[in-house]
Amino acid sequence: MTTSGDPDDVVADFQPVTVQGVLDDGTEVTVMDAQADHDVLLRQWFRAPVVVMGAHLGGREQGYASVRFCLDDPRWWTHLIDPARGPGCGEVGSVRVYADDDAQVWFEHRARSPLTRREYDRLVIDPVLTLAKLATQSRLHVTALEFRVADERNVEDTRWLPAIGRIIDSGTAGSYPDAVIPTQELTLEVFSDWIGVSRDLDGLASAVADPVRGAIQAQALTMCAVAEGLHRRLCPVTSRFPGLSGNARDRVRRAARTAGAEMLEQKGFDREVSEKALNEALSHFDELPYRRRLEQLQDSAECAVPEIVADFSDWPVQVCSARNQLAHQAYTSDASSDGLLLLLIAVDYSLSWVLRTVLLRRAGIPDEVVLRCFDNDARYGLYRANVRSYLDSGEGRGPEPCCR
Repeated sequence: MTTSGDPDDVVADFQPVTVQGVLDDGTEVTVMDAQADHDVLLRQWFRAPVVVMGAHLGGREQGYASVRFCLDDPRWWTHLIDPARGPGCGEVGSVRVYADDDAQVWFEHRARSPLTRREYDRLVIDPVLTLAKLATQSRLHVTALEFRVADERNVEDTRWLPAIGRIIDSGTAGSYPDAVIPTQELTLEVFSDWIGVSRDLDGLASAVADPVRGAIQAQALTMCAVAEGLHRRLCPVTSRFPGLSGNARDRVRRAARTAGAEMLEQKGFDREVSEKALNEALSHFDELPYRRRLEQLQDSAECAVPEIVADFSDWPVQVCSARNQLAHQAYTSDASSDGLLLLLIAVDYSLSWVLRTVLLRRAGIPDEVVLRCFDNDARYGLYRANVRSYLDSGEGRGPEPCCR
């Protein structure tokens, strides 16, 4: 088992399963997505992301009528507690906030139709946590999580089942700095609408709220990719020729491929190889280039914060240059030079603020609120000052090649 087990069997044994059990005190538990492992004495044990207490439940397809969870810092969410006000309603369901007898502040979401645990995590919990992080610019956590099972009874008659696991940090952080955007701007309606918006973002907003950390090359390249991904999802029109039909695009592509292949064939190149190469090159000829996507993201951010990238000589060109140097090894200088590293730091820094601004606007935060809050926040001022220091050194600017 330890040295010569069949790889397929080993992988099969490691596939997630549902384990139902009973604790010594008689409490029923369900271990979700448990993966088997063993110690050096071949004693089996399981690891799992979530354990639900108080009931024996089904596996991944188990449906839940509602979920409730707590976020730290609780003081940021008390303004949402208003018994006289109804819940915020959206496409996925309704959300309300209340305090229990122990003064815990709970976000409760009731779906229009039952959702699985993973669907609740992807469609509700992660979007709420992400918007909270975007506004506060703090690494918040889910500190408590409970589910109500969907069955034939009235939802109110079913009990809450607490969940424990690695996605829950029950130790609330002691304190956080002041939020960039006051949490009073995050109303139930804003949260509810954002849950609907997030369905189309495929989790990319969380990469802005909680960026990848590591080598600056990896950070910058990741943020460059996230920028393109968010643009594609936030801007429905991404064609250079919006009025061109699919048939017309095919005819243009076919004509260009034929003409190019004939010229290459006359130069002695294989016709079939030439057509394949041209077909691949022309497959996205009508899509907006990366630089144009950056320009549109910049325009959106500048609607709220006009000087957000004012310290760059040409922000889209410099971001595009940094991306191309990393992704395509199209280096305009030594790959390890201080100039390139300073440019990457400035690009990574700026993309974080630009994308944050675009997402806050999409969440419904008014432009004047975003501008006022940024101008009054030391972190935004430090971002501007740091970028100026990187670029004004002369090394961070670098040449400005033609970018696509």
